Amino acid sequence: MSYSKRVLFGDDPADDAARRHIAETTAKYLEPFQFKVPTRRRNRRKVGPYWDGAWPSIVAAAAKKLNIDSVQINDQRCFKTQKDADAVKALAETTFQAQIERS
Repeated sequence: MSYSKRVLFGDDPADDAARRHIAETTAKYLEPFQFKVPTRRRNRRKVGPYWDGAWPSIVAAAAKKLNIDSVQINDQRCFKTQKDADAVKALAETTFQAQIERS
């Protein structure tokens, strides 16, 4: 087993300090990103999977286009301010609607 897997997923008490350090560092980094835009959206085309596969990339592209810092946490793209989250969501909605009209 690799060292990183042993630290992250193992239960050896010798690695407790490393696991604690990783958890604290990650929590500090993610703390400012409190405002969320869900990246799971029901597929409205009635064809294919239940969740729309394009929506997560549309939200990420909107954040990149607006040059807004964001992180992906589980099924949500998270931002530092509500204003940033609203701006990204508005641009993503516009892009999503344009994509639906084209197809």
